Formats: sequence, structure tokens, C-alpha cells
Amino acid sequence: MKTFGLLAAIPLAVGLSSGSPLAAAEWSYEGETGPGSWGDLSPEFAACKNGTQQSPVDIAGAVDAALEDVEIHWKPAEWKVINNGHTI
Repeated sequence: MKTFGLLAAIPLAVGLSSGSPLAAAEWSYEGETGPGSWGDLSPEFAACKNGTQQSPVDIAGAVDAALEDVEIHWKPAEWKVINNGHTI
């Protein structure tokens, strides 16, 4: 699950490094600017409140399953990585 969370954060990090409006609103993983409030922090975050598959996602009805390990096939790429304090 940690790998999924890291992979899910990559598009956000790319958006932040490109001067996207996502960088304008301050958000966090807890407190007043936590996941429950993301949709109200900025018009650009409206999908978090109005959408059906955006974070925070209510994972209901999960079942145990015997799955194979996730295989990651990294390929060389040039990236500009920015650590803004809560995402990389």
C-alpha cells in the first residue's frame, strides 16, 4: 500500500514542479487543511469534494486476497524533483 501511495503522489509532484496552480493552496494530511477539507481549499481542488474517485477515497468493502508482489519496472528519466515539505 505504501508503494501505491508513493506512486499516487507522483502526478501531484509533477504538477507542483511545473508551476501548476496546485502549488497555490496550502494543504496537509491532518488538521484544518487535511483530506476532509481539500475540496474547500481551492477551486482547483473541487474534484476532491465533488468527484467520486479522488482523494480522500472511502475504501469500503475491501476483501483479503492472495496477490503476487507488485513488480516495478523503472526506466531512466529526467525529472526535476522538489520537496515542498509534504510531498516530493
